[in-house]
Formats: sequence, C-alpha cells, structure tokens
Amino acid sequence: LRGEPLLEWPLVCRLIKAIVRRYQERYISLQSNILLLDREKINFLKGQCVNLEIGIDGDSATTALHRPGNGKAYHVSLCRRIKQWQSAGGRFSVTMTVHPDGVEKLFENFGYLASLGLSRIEIHPAFLERWNDRLAEVFIKGYKKASAYELRMRQPGLIGREYSRPAKGVWDMLVMPQGKVLPNWVWLSFPERVRQKAYLMDLADGRA
Repeated sequence: LRGEPLLEWPLVCRLIKAIVRRYQERYISLQSNILLLDREKINFLKGQCVNLEIGIDGDSATTALHRPGNGKAYHVSLCRRIKQWQSAGGRFSVTMTVHPDGVEKLFENFGYLASLGLSRIEIHPAFLERWNDRLAEVFIKGYKKASAYELRMRQPGLIGREYSRPAKGVWDMLVMPQGKVLPNWVWLSFPERVRQKAYLMDLADGRA
C-alpha cells in the first residue's frame, strides 16, 4: 500500500484477514493518520489485534509543519481519534518524527505527547533531510533528556525503540558501501561523524 491505508479499507481488510488465516503467530502494525477511523474500523482492527502506528510530531504547530492537512483543525481531529482508539482499548504507538528545523523542541514535544497519556512514543530523526553535526548532536541530547524523563517517571517502555535499537533481523540492518554495518536505516539521517558511534561491525576488516 502507498499513502493512507484507511483510504483503501476493503483491501486492508482482505490483507489482514489473509494474514490472520495463514499465520498463528503474527504482529500486524498499520501506519495511519487515523483521520478516517470510525466505529466499524475500530471494531475490526481491535478484533484482529492490529497495532496502529500513528504519526504525530508534537504540539499543533510542530505537527502542522510537516504533516498533511496543515492547521490546528487537523491536529485537534488527530488527537480526538487517538482518544477514541485509546478508549476502545486498541493497541497503538505514536511516531514522533523530528525534523532539523524543529529539533530544538524535541524534549518539549515529547513531553507534550506524554501528557496526552500515550504509552509508547517512537522518536526518530526525519529521513533524508539535512542533518549537520550540530543538529544531530542536538537530537541526541534531546533524546537522552527524554530517556532520563522516562526513568525518572518510572515509565519503562514510554519511549518505543523500534527505530533506534539494533534490528531484530538481518533484513533491517544496513551495510554501507565501504562495508560498515549500521543497526538500522534511520542512522542514514546523520552525518558520518555521528554514524561512527553506531556502527556494529566493519565487514571490510572483520572488526565488530
């Protein structure tokens, strides 16, 4: 699927039903802005134990900068749908994409999302944008501050780490042309000097 999956609802239903029939052990996660979420879709997705991965980058001003449907109304509607899915007991996580022009607000936006009662917030840098050394370091500093908050509030798992931890399988690892292996594609966002801290191994000389 390309674009918003809830626009292709009949197809999404068929795909999920096919996965459920074929696999006893499964984890289905659907990336969506959930603006088209309604009672019918909630009942189906919850019944199939589908996780919704919802994109919201922080407060209204931050989210409006890079998400479709710019404006306060979009953000209000998005928050309303999140509460609706929460009330139904559905499984979900939110993806907080941090762009270079908003990296200074990383911790502020994280705190805003945490105040909404969200139980898992993925924080990752915007892919294929202009991250220089200074901005990358600001991101890392803000991420560390968010991690300290998670520990201080005794909320393990508040920060989802699907994007930032080493991959679960080799299909998620990334081998650079020179033979160095990154744990996840998201590190491509950062300059080489920052990537040096994340390489798992160097296939060129066998070092790990």
